[in-house]
Amino acid sequence: MSLSPKIYYKQPWEEETIKIDFSSRIESGDSISSAIIKMYSDGIDVTTSMIISTSIISPYIYVKIKDGTDGMYNLALQITLTSGEKREEDLMVSVKEQM
Repeated sequence: MSLSPKIYYKQPWEEETIKIDFSSRIESGDSISSAIIKMYSDGIDVTTSMIISTSIISPYIYVKIKDGTDGMYNLALQITLTSGEKREEDLMVSVKEQM
């Protein structure tokens, strides 16, 4: 199973919230209790410069992002469920200036 969406597209100037659906990774009756969310560019941690805020309303995680330069970024998501189980997924964020 995988999360939805798998790739997110934005332009460098945009600030917007990504709604990430983990429902396909969570059993009925379980929910997300916590999350560790990081963003990487070519293996370099750019979390503090690109992630504005995060929130959880299970089964969704909301990540507000900003900035970036043309390229692909990896949004790494590690979640812990109320059952104690852990899940990890990656979302690619494509940043490209469109004229």
